[in-house]
Amino acid sequence: MAGIIAVGDVAFDRHTALVPPGQSPFQDALELFSTADILFGNMESIMLPSDFPKEFIAKNALCSEDHVANFIADAGFDIMNMASNHVLDCGRAGMEHTRKRLESLGVRVTGVSKRNFSPHVPVFCDLNGLRFAFLGFLEENNCTHAAEGDRISYLSGEKSVELARELSKQCDCLVMSIHADMEFQPAPSLPKVELCRKLADAGARIVLCHHPHCPQGVELHNGSLIAYSLGNFHFRIDSYLKTGLPYTSYAQALSIEIGEKGNILSWKRNHFMIRNLELGRPERTSPEESAQIEGYCRGLDAILADPQELRKHWHSSSLEYFKQYWDIFRKKEADEFLQNDLWRIWNQENFNWLAGIRDWTERKQSEKFRNKPAEEHHRP
Repeated sequence: MAGIIAVGDVAFDRHTALVPPGQSPFQDALELFSTADILFGNMESIMLPSDFPKEFIAKNALCSEDHVANFIADAGFDIMNMASNHVLDCGRAGMEHTRKRLESLGVRVTGVSKRNFSPHVPVFCDLNGLRFAFLGFLEENNCTHAAEGDRISYLSGEKSVELARELSKQCDCLVMSIHADMEFQPAPSLPKVELCRKLADAGARIVLCHHPHCPQGVELHNGSLIAYSLGNFHFRIDSYLKTGLPYTSYAQALSIEIGEKGNILSWKRNHFMIRNLELGRPERTSPEESAQIEGYCRGLDAILADPQELRKHWHSSSLEYFKQYWDIFRKKEADEFLQNDLWRIWNQENFNWLAGIRDWTERKQSEKFRNKPAEEHHRP
């Protein structure tokens, strides 16, 4: 038997990297973390040495100086997934420095690889007679395209499913971390649900998802646990993330007990809250707060169990995304859109909501035809 604790997005920037000596940004979670056999997190930001060239830092880069790696190591993190949409905010040099800095402190990294190594090689961990394998994936998105690097583990539909099938034969418990899908939504898109369930059916015992910046539901699918979004854990809630409040401030640590055959024995959400939005640190919740948030999260679990409700949320999220893009792109000339924007949005993250628009449209068409008199169906 073994216990895994998994948290969502962990990010540091110039604001949150300033921690008084002797303190930990994870202070309120340390007692819980100490109970984990394996502590896992999603590394959302990049770490840089103080002399890193400024020209390699993107305008809105999510990064900080690399002393923050000590906070992660000291908190007890064993494995971090680096495959996030911010992984190239400071170029390959920033990505490589972050990986090396974490690994130098004993924190193992998945989702990115060394030069000339495949990013699809998992982190293996032997514990209590069990062999675990951890592998992180990033869905191609508006910030990071698959054409930008072969050292990042990109999510690739059926290829990823086949990889899960192969890796599950090499371990007792395969854990896959997926950085994907639409932000600030209470439920995952239907394509993401279908893919996660395929990964589970192929042998992934645990699927941990990130990127929406807010909690989404958890389900047991044919014996595998799928957490569709663990939300933020350590993250400054800036003006962008404030649009998702209060849910972007809900932080959780998922405790999972694994049996002697690598099976899921039990799981539990441990609730925290990011109260100081500028500092972005997870703080304890009162029993009343925990009960309230747990009730909300169980409602999210229920969405996953109801196909009609899940589709309804997918349509709603897709229409919301369409409106956001419409407001941006309708102000541009066609040539400008084709040259500067179309290629960037033509990626899997956007395919999820574009597919939702298509599904919504087809159902609307079917509904209208069903309600029309028969003779009107043949009018020119």
